[in-house]
Amino acid sequence: MAEILNTAARQFEIAGDKDIASGIAAWAEVARKRARLSLPTVEGETPPTKSFDEATTRILKSLGYHLFDLTGSSINDLRNSGIRTPYFKPNYKFASIPSRRSQVAINFDKFLLEGSNDKSFGQQLEMLAEFNMHLKSRARGAEAVMGSASDIGEIIISCGSQISLPKGAFIRTDTTKRYIGDHFSGVENVTIGRPVVGQGLIILGKDIHRGVLNLWMAPVIVPAA
Repeated sequence: MAEILNTAARQFEIAGDKDIASGIAAWAEVARKRARLSLPTVEGETPPTKSFDEATTRILKSLGYHLFDLTGSSINDLRNSGIRTPYFKPNYKFASIPSRRSQVAINFDKFLLEGSNDKSFGQQLEMLAEFNMHLKSRARGAEAVMGSASDIGEIIISCGSQISLPKGAFIRTDTTKRYIGDHFSGVENVTIGRPVVGQGLIILGKDIHRGVLNLWMAPVIVPAA
């Protein structure tokens, strides 16, 4: 829940609604302190999968998108199914947060947002907002969002080699983690990449403020709220 609220706060700030952004950010901090990292669900209840309507499905397919379902799998679920995650520590709290249960649309040849590498987080969010406006002008029943670590991880594993990624590319997610080092402590974005050899996921933290070469934004197309 904390990450969802933080993402919403950043989007309102970019839109110029700084008072709303400030209020949401305050609630995000309350959620973080209470360790509320994901939206609560009723015990034993499986949230329904959100789907595109027929008209939106036709439009997205005509634009070159492929549709499939995210299943609510966490990074740890992927690891437990045998997916390799070198260098990763499974005790991070975000590793147990499930992906969204939703139909998503992916363009295999244009998975990464063009020109979004080597940009700061704020610049990438602005590019995502612009991409979303263009998308909604053609498919009102869809919207482009920034995926969580679990969303991007499941997409990469499910789509495999069908997704075209430059060698060494990483995708910035809306998931954050705390970093404590000898000379620096703060918040990092969780980023997802693929091993150069073999299958699996490379999961690393990256500076939330600075642009990094070969660190991209990948819009996740979901049914409009």
